[in-house]
Amino acid sequence: FAFRCYQSCRRVVILIFLIFLLMILASPSSANDESQDDFNKRIYAGFMVGQSTLSPDTSGTVYSIFEDTDSASKFLLGIDVTENISTEISASNLGTVTFNPAGDIDYSVIAISALYHWYGQNTRDHSGWGSYVKTGLSAIKNDATILFEQENSAQILFGAGIRYGWNNGLSARIELESYDKDASLLSVGLIYRFGKNTQIIMADPINDSDADGVDNALDQCPATLGGRLVDKTGCEFDGDGDGVIDSADECPYTPIGLIVEPNGCL
Repeated sequence: FAFRCYQSCRRVVILIFLIFLLMILASPSSANDESQDDFNKRIYAGFMVGQSTLSPDTSGTVYSIFEDTDSASKFLLGIDVTENISTEISASNLGTVTFNPAGDIDYSVIAISALYHWYGQNTRDHSGWGSYVKTGLSAIKNDATILFEQENSAQILFGAGIRYGWNNGLSARIELESYDKDASLLSVGLIYRFGKNTQIIMADPINDSDADGVDNALDQCPATLGGRLVDKTGCEFDGDGDGVIDSADECPYTPIGLIVEPNGCL
């Protein structure tokens, strides 16, 4: 093998960081998007652990893979751009692949990715059950005890996962990522979102048999005809206080205290 990463690894890492910043700065503003008026962009951080599968190509060499799985860990930092889209940057230690008759290669990855979220019924803002897919750009760095050739240090990554979030900002996720044809990661971990969520609390429906907008428990006139304007007691308005509702009062300005006929007149 022959190692040919040189300065490209460093350049890719810088490029990934710049893209991450541009995605945040170019993200749509909730102040200019009516559909996102109640959405708060939230920064989040997380830590995940799992198992990596590492299978570099050994064809045409004297080496064969002895152990292609190892324990792995990942730190991540992200921001919710919209209710359904997030961007994040991560640093992963994928562990080591060992060879016969001897030798090993260590894998570490820095990546930037965009995530698209789906929510379960009656949930939003990363609370409750949900799922997501992700894609992005990764920079793979290798340290080895043997000579090898790295064809591409920059790779397109793909991934998918499911998660469950609580209203306190904490969520758990399980995720599968593929960084390259010879590197993948299955991991579980915890994510914490800073700031308050935008969960909408739906008011309980009122019990209103005459559909006047006043709950039956407070309605003193529970049989009001449809379409009539009522006060907070559920009864039609009586502007002059003569005991005859305005819609039936032929003399709506009778002085207070006078006894009137059923039509509201003296």
